[in-house]
Amino acid sequence: MTDFGRNKLADYFRGSDFTGLESWWMALASAADIDGITELSGAGYARQEIVTSLANFAGTQGAASTLPSSGSSHATSNNNPVDFGTAGAAWGTASYVGFMDAETDGNCWFWVPIAVPVVINNTDEFAMPAGAIQLVLGITGGLSNFFSNKLIDRMFRAQPYSPPAAWEIGYTTNAPTNSTPGTEPGSGSYVRAEFAPDFTTLSSTVEPGDTGASDAGTTGLISNNVEIVWPVPTANQGNVTHFQVFDGSGGYLFWRAFDTPKTMSTGGLAPRFDPGTMEFLLT
Repeated sequence: MTDFGRNKLADYFRGSDFTGLESWWMALASAADIDGITELSGAGYARQEIVTSLANFAGTQGAASTLPSSGSSHATSNNNPVDFGTAGAAWGTASYVGFMDAETDGNCWFWVPIAVPVVINNTDEFAMPAGAIQLVLGITGGLSNFFSNKLIDRMFRAQPYSPPAAWEIGYTTNAPTNSTPGTEPGSGSYVRAEFAPDFTTLSSTVEPGDTGASDAGTTGLISNNVEIVWPVPTANQGNVTHFQVFDGSGGYLFWRAFDTPKTMSTGGLAPRFDPGTMEFLLT
C-alpha cells in the first residue's frame, strides 16, 4: 500500500468514506515503493480498467468467487484476464501492477509484484491471467475477517459499507485472532469503552494529535487524540494482554496486543488509553 492509499484508509477509519471508486485502472510498473510506482510507457501502452463489482474482483473465499466476501484470506484478485494489448515499442520490464484511481495521471493506492517480471519489447503481447493480480489487506495487530471482508467488498466490489460511526473497545485476558475475539472480563463492573472515531478524536497519519486530513501523512500510523477510560475494577479481572474493537452493532473490527500486559485488580486505577497510546499501523 502506498502512502496515498494508507492515508485514504486512515481517513476512512476517521469517518470519511471513499469516493470515486467506480473503477480501478491497472498500470504496469518497473519499480514500486511507498510513494507509488514507476510506470511503463511507449507506443500502444495504456492502463486497463477494471470496474468495481462482484463479478470483476474475487471475494475473500477464493479466486473467481462472485458472492459477497465471507472468507478469511483478506485477499481479492482479478476474476478476468487483464489484456494490455500489443506493444508498439519497447515498454520496459513489467515487475509490478499498480492500482490507479484514474485512466491517466491520478494516484496509486496499492501495488502488487508480478511473480515473474516480464520484459516487454516491440510487438510483444502482454496480458495478466485471471487471479494473477492479488491484493491482501492488513494492519498491525490484526484486521478481523469481518472488517477485511467489508473493506474489500467496499473498495473493489461496489458493495456499500459506511465507516463505523461508533467503536466499542474492550480488553481481553487472551489473544484474539482475526476470526475470533478474545475473552473479556465477566466481572468487576467491566464494560467496553465507547469511542466515536472522527477527525477530532482519531489522529491523521501526519502526527499524533493532528486533526486535519491525512493527505500529507507518511507514517501510516493513527492514534487516539482523546483519553479512553474503562470503569475502575470492582473485582479482580485477571491479566489483560490485548484490546479489541467492535462497531456499534457488535461487528468485530480489529485487535492489538498491549505493549505491556497489566493485571486488573480490585480498586486499582481506572484502565485507560492516554492520548496517542492506542495506535494502529496501516500496512
